[in-house]
Amino acid sequence: MPVQFDRPGWLLVTLLVLPAIAMAWRGLRQRGPRGRAISSTIARCLLLVVLAVALARPIWARTGSGVTVVAVLDRSRSIPRSVQDRAVDLLRRWTDPRNRGDDDRLAVLSVGGDSAIAAMPDRSSILEPAVDEPRGDATNLAEGIRLALAILPRDTSSRILLVSDGN
Repeated sequence: MPVQFDRPGWLLVTLLVLPAIAMAWRGLRQRGPRGRAISSTIARCLLLVVLAVALARPIWARTGSGVTVVAVLDRSRSIPRSVQDRAVDLLRRWTDPRNRGDDDRLAVLSVGGDSAIAAMPDRSSILEPAVDEPRGDATNLAEGIRLALAILPRDTSSRILLVSDGN
């Protein structure tokens, strides 16, 4: 699993390990028990490395296969029903399961005054507006986008397709 750092400049703090080792080396040349000096030097060095890594903010990049597309369909009355039907037919052809890869998924949301999930992200989903159509008296695209973000799976790349007139 590859690791990336959000702020890699903080990894330069690990260079402070060198002066810590140099100071410990001087102490080790003196007579007396050396076990305590060695263990404290190791502890200091580990503390510096852990601090540097924490400040650099590591990010573990999880990779998955496939793409999830969430189609957010504006079903308000500001778009004539014939235009909505043509858009759905076109999108249905584009997103046909035969045209998708093995790990590609499709989800469908209908948006009006509120939002309704027509299909959760699935490999066999087809593009159909929600059976329980949302209120058509308004368009709440923000709610639709929030709902789309909420249902995106974490194991695939994700895309949101917004089909709207913007009103």
